[in-house]
This record gives sequence, C-alpha cells and structure tokens, in this order.
Amino acid sequence: MIKCIAIDMDGTLLQPNLTISKQDLKAIVEANNKGVDVIINSGRSYASIHFFLEVYQLSISAVSLNGANIHNEKNTLIYNRPLNERELSLSLQAFSRAHFKIINLLGGALRLVNGPVLPENLTDEYIASFVQAYKDNIYKISALGRDHALSQVSAELNEFELAPMDQSIELTAPGVNKGTGLIKYCEEKGIHPDETMAIGDNGNDVSMFHQAGLAVAMGHADQGIKHEADAVTKTNTDHGVACAINKYVLQR
Repeated sequence: MIKCIAIDMDGTLLQPNLTISKQDLKAIVEANNKGVDVIINSGRSYASIHFFLEVYQLSISAVSLNGANIHNEKNTLIYNRPLNERELSLSLQAFSRAHFKIINLLGGALRLVNGPVLPENLTDEYIASFVQAYKDNIYKISALGRDHALSQVSAELNEFELAPMDQSIELTAPGVNKGTGLIKYCEEKGIHPDETMAIGDNGNDVSMFHQAGLAVAMGHADQGIKHEADAVTKTNTDHGVACAINKYVLQR
C-alpha cells in the first residue's frame, strides 16, 4: 500500500508553461484526501516550490534543493544541510579548473547568486572571498561544462553528490540527494520506504527511484532514466502524474 507519493516538479508535475494541469492537481488532492502523504521532491529552492503550493492552494511537504532542505506541510524546516566552507571551496575550485560555468548557486530560501555575477574564470582569491561571504548558506550548485570534462569533475568531486541533468550537472553536499531526502522525510513521518512512490524524469530523480517502493518515470524521460524505474507513465503534457496516481494509488 502506497502511503507517500514523492513528485518531481520540472518536467514532471509542471507543464512546459510552468503550470500544473487540472488533471494532475485533482489526482494529488484526491490522494491527499484519502490519507496519502503527497510531497514535492525537487531541485528547486523551497521559496520557488512554496510559490506554486500557494498558487494552487496545496498544503503539502517539500523536499527541496535535491534533498538539502525539507519543510513540512506547515512550512517548518525539519532538515537542513548546506555546503560547509571546505566543501564550497573544493567544488568551486574543481568546476573552475574544468572550465565549467556556474549557472547558479542556491540558498535555503532565495537564489543568492546568478551565473553572470560570477567571473568566467574564478581566481583562487575570488573563491576564497566568496566562500567567506557565503559559507553555510549555499546548498546546491548547478554548473555547465563540456562532456569531456565531466569525468575530470566527477573524479575530483567524488565525495559529493553529483546529478547529471539535460545540459548541466548539479552538486550537493556528501550524502545529500533526492533519495536521502525522501528517506529522511519518511523517517520523520514513520513511513517505510517500500510504501512510497516516486515520480520523476531526470538525472537527479534516480536517487529517489532507488529508495522508493515504486519508481515511475515520465513518458518523455530518456531511456537511461526509464531503465532505472519500475514503471513508465505518460508525459507531463499528457498528465502523467495523474495517470500514475490514478493507476497505482487510487486504483482506477
């Protein structure tokens, strides 16, 4: 019996125009009304997730920043893991050496720094100054680089959590990913991981696929992502979230 549904946002719950379809919203509300704990599990910051929850009047919990923050349905922070001073410095240095462009650095509440603010080539002096200013306030780094440099970065940053995305890579602290975020949330709520369903479409969703009792990939996901899932639903534009909830939770 599924007691918790963890849903990714971009490419999964959200339509291309960044809205939630009536069909998906209806399925979420019906599952919630039946006592199923529906949560968001996203790489977005909590502030960004909370905006959508308010717009669609959803009082549900959220795992944000690829597992670095967890907020309950009352907006209370129940888990928090930023990059510490050493981790932030090492990651910026490694991305700089591999000529990766920092797209953004996300804090617990707001986007602190957008890509263009950072120099194209980060000097040691700049990194040291930046780390002192933002240590313990950065939770996730997104960076863009060439494919051939990915192995170099992965080797240098093998202690961190690295999630390959469509055109970038996302970094969080060691042991912090969507899967561990789901586990921590389940522990808080007394739910066994086997009683969860995870729905997603991208590289950062694989970790929660591995932890969930039932992993469902979106219909438009790459074959590699689908291979990691137990089942495949329809695309986001065909209301794949609603289809999965109706089939596996509401059983209709």
